[in-house]
Amino acid sequence: MKPPTRWWSFFYGLPSISYKIIIPYAMLTLALAAIGIYVMTSLVAGSFQERFDNQLLEAGRIISGEIVNQEALRLKVSRDATNTQGVSEAVAKEDWNGLYDIIYPIMVTNLDVDSLIIVNKQGKEVLRFGRDPNGDKAQVYENHQNEIDLISWRAVSDILSGKTLEKGVELASDTQSKQLIIYTVAPLRTQAGIGGAVLVGNYVGHEILLLREVAAADIILLGEPPTILGSTIRLTEADKTKFSALFTSERYQMVLALANQKQTLFDNFEAEQQSYRLAYAPFLLNNKPYGVFAVALSTNFVTTTNNNSRTTLTVIFTIGVVIVFVVGLGVSRQIIQPLKRLVQVTQAVARGDLKQRTELTSRDEVGVLAANFDHMTVKLEEKTNQLEEEASKLTAILSSIADGVIVQDATGGIISQNPAADNIIQAINKTSKDTSTNADPLQHLLNSLHDLAFLEQRRINMGDLVLSALSAPVITSNHEKLGSVVVLRDITKEVIAEKLKDKFIQDVSHELKTPMFPLTGAITLIKMMLPMIQAQVAPKIYDKLLHNANVADEQANDIKNVVMAMVDLSEIDADSFAINCIPMNLLELIELVTRDWYGPMEEKGLEFEVIVPAEPIWINGDWEKLAHVLRALLKNSYNYTLTGRVDLSVTCQAERVVVLLKDTGVGILEKDQEQLFTRFYRAIHDKKTYELSGIGLGLYLSKVILERQKGEIWMQESKAYGGSTFGFALPIAAAPEMSDGAEEDDWAEEDDWGEEAEDNNEAVIYTT
Repeated sequence: MKPPTRWWSFFYGLPSISYKIIIPYAMLTLALAAIGIYVMTSLVAGSFQERFDNQLLEAGRIISGEIVNQEALRLKVSRDATNTQGVSEAVAKEDWNGLYDIIYPIMVTNLDVDSLIIVNKQGKEVLRFGRDPNGDKAQVYENHQNEIDLISWRAVSDILSGKTLEKGVELASDTQSKQLIIYTVAPLRTQAGIGGAVLVGNYVGHEILLLREVAAADIILLGEPPTILGSTIRLTEADKTKFSALFTSERYQMVLALANQKQTLFDNFEAEQQSYRLAYAPFLLNNKPYGVFAVALSTNFVTTTNNNSRTTLTVIFTIGVVIVFVVGLGVSRQIIQPLKRLVQVTQAVARGDLKQRTELTSRDEVGVLAANFDHMTVKLEEKTNQLEEEASKLTAILSSIADGVIVQDATGGIISQNPAADNIIQAINKTSKDTSTNADPLQHLLNSLHDLAFLEQRRINMGDLVLSALSAPVITSNHEKLGSVVVLRDITKEVIAEKLKDKFIQDVSHELKTPMFPLTGAITLIKMMLPMIQAQVAPKIYDKLLHNANVADEQANDIKNVVMAMVDLSEIDADSFAINCIPMNLLELIELVTRDWYGPMEEKGLEFEVIVPAEPIWINGDWEKLAHVLRALLKNSYNYTLTGRVDLSVTCQAERVVVLLKDTGVGILEKDQEQLFTRFYRAIHDKKTYELSGIGLGLYLSKVILERQKGEIWMQESKAYGGSTFGFALPIAAAPEMSDGAEEDDWAEEDDWGEEAEDNNEAVIYTT
């Protein structure tokens, strides 16, 4: 096998299979260990990261829910303040002292509320309750009529003007404590309309501390533009600057956009020498964004866990690699030692020593391989002995074959030849010297056989020699041609005998032809003169004379047909068989030939039907020769059809006229069909046709006649006792120019041959 040229070709250059197993095994083990460490640490880190992000999302959902709860608490307190009995009357009368007595218990009992302010309908404070943002929540301070104007707060302005009827939200700096506070604003209604407003608020600092306790996560509250409104993480000025560079206005808008798509933005941030993972969400009040809050969890424990996992996995995989390497080394030695023995035996067998055996008895794959190899060596030894014996037999057989056998390779070179082939080659070379041939006659002969089909015989003249050549390809089961076998036979004597036979047939046929015509003429004359003596002889004697004359006439015609067929055959062999083609109407010929067969067909009890076109069909043909073809086909149908019918039809197809003759006769066996058009061949299928006369030249001569007129003949179909269909075709020629007054078709004058079609485009049908 050719070594590869890629990166692994290095292993093919190693001197021993031990190195080829151990080195790749060690490299693969190290590579798998490194990949395993990387994959495991990545999976651990990825798992922690996914769980960490899910925890952030869960904390964010808790915080969002708690923000809604705090807003609901502020709204509840504002409704308590506005709906308590006497509040509306006190506001309408501007009885602020009375209003104080009503509101104060509400403020004291709701410890989660940091501020409660009452404003009049002009937007000025008339009553304030509050708690110290850094003090005890149980202590409440109050101010009366400090006249602080809050009309500039949008939520207050909307409530007092009637734009917002239920509630409003204001995120602003408290006028008293200067702390950022969230107010829920509700209207104070009197019988005359809105008489003021109630503001219930919570400090942002208190709110985010509460949210951290609920969610167990740090919170950073951001406003727009991104400013830090509050944080549970202690941030230095440097941390705030770094965070402002991280969380820009663009990311602020991105958080709001992703929230509408149910997505979350994450960030990593370091503060107080700790790493945090941040998840952002909108800070919604009254379903409107008033900023963004970030949920933060420390990631230091994730990093520590990853480092510990990586170290632990590295140690485990390293120990595993060492163990696997040691075990692999021992296993490889167990494999290599038997393989070395197997290699030694194979090398000995390759040198021809078929007595060597591995003698390995282990039950593993190597032992099975060694046992199979030993068994194969035994079989190989037996096969070698058998092949040597068969080769000896084959050599003896080839030497005893009388025909010359030449074996060639795929390039045409001669591999071997038998003694008979040597004799033929010597005769060819001798003939070549006598004829002064410069080219190698044997090579010329073999080259001429390259196009020879499988088992096709070809006769070749080599000077005075005549050889019969037969070539067959040598093909493997994979359809690969290995060469060819050429069989040569010297048939010079057979050819000479065949020529003498042809010469004898030619001489005899011409000798018989001379007396046949006077003989048939004399018989015809006797038949014509018999009526003249009918009155002078007894009736029985006259009938006997007439019968004998008819028999003599019939037998003489049969002998004449045989002699004429032999004459035609001799002319074909002598290449003097003449075809005289003239323009002719094929339908006239068919009429004249078929007219003689209606009587015999009717006497035998056969239906005979002829279907031809109404218009003439012109061809260039030999009248007498084509008449012979028609008679031969009709005679075969008549002789071999015992019952039923015979049909003759003429059609024009693709510039050819096609004549089909179909019968219901005894048919032709499949084994005889291939030889129907060969000379002297007769297919006899039924015992009732054994005595029919004929020498087997009718179809052969018909084939020669038609082919020499650019036509063809064929057997279309035939079944045993199912009838036969023969056909022949000739090219159609242009109609000759007719002189004025000439009749176009003699068929038109015949009234006693059948019923003609009135339309010239229809077929003319003749029947018994």
